[in-house]
Amino acid sequence: MDELNVEVLGPHGAYYKATVMDMIGDEVLVRYEGDWCQETRVAMTGVRLPPPGGPSPVEYPEGTEVEIYDRLMNAPYSAYWKATIKMSKGDFHVVEFTGLQLTSGENIFPSEKIRLRNPNPPITPKTFYKVEVEVPEDIRD
Repeated sequence: MDELNVEVLGPHGAYYKATVMDMIGDEVLVRYEGDWCQETRVAMTGVRLPPPGGPSPVEYPEGTEVEIYDRLMNAPYSAYWKATIKMSKGDFHVVEFTGLQLTSGENIFPSEKIRLRNPNPPITPKTFYKVEVEVPEDIRD
């Protein structure tokens, strides 16, 4: 089975990278990247697909809504945090986080930790199709 990569909403509004392991009604069973916790059932309303691939912008103008991939607020693992670009100088950017208060030294990030805000809505039961195939006992591993 191909991996179904998603981003799961966690505490403080951050999105963590995860993989869908199973669908159960209006929930999905996910395994978080880095295996920092056991497989967890989460409501589909807190799960979104990653943004479409493509090159990152060379410049982020002031006011651009972005997401910062970092480990903040004692998070168990790196996650995507909503922010807005306040100022850029070379390859570094000063950001203001949405809903977080950090000291001034904690809001400067290099371009490689920044991406444009993910535009994808939460997944729904129609996002994926689950097909179960019965495998005869004599050919199972």
